Amino acid sequence: APHRRNGGWGGKALQAFLTQNDQLPVVLEVEEPNTSMAQRRIAFYERHGFGMLHNPYLQPPYREGDEMLPLRLMTTHPDWGDAHFDFITNSIHRTVYNWPRQV
Repeated sequence: APHRRNGGWGGKALQAFLTQNDQLPVVLEVEEPNTSMAQRRIAFYERHGFGMLHNPYLQPPYREGDEMLPLRLMTTHPDWGDAHFDFITNSIHRTVYNWPRQV
């Protein structure tokens, strides 16, 4: 909701999560930066230490018959993420989406 934005709660929650997991790389999916709202979301994560990975990423479909969705991955450790992109992608597909295919 627009009236809930810019109150700092999302940043505080994210920072608390990152503080509790500071020894591990945190990876998340974001939209392609094609709209102003997507660019704002990406900038939010960048302000909290995330960096965009260079490779394109495809999110598996939620329903059979749907197409894969082009997204991007961001992580708190971009150099590690770029070096391990295939491992990250396969792990997300397998554990988050129960996607059996290797992409």
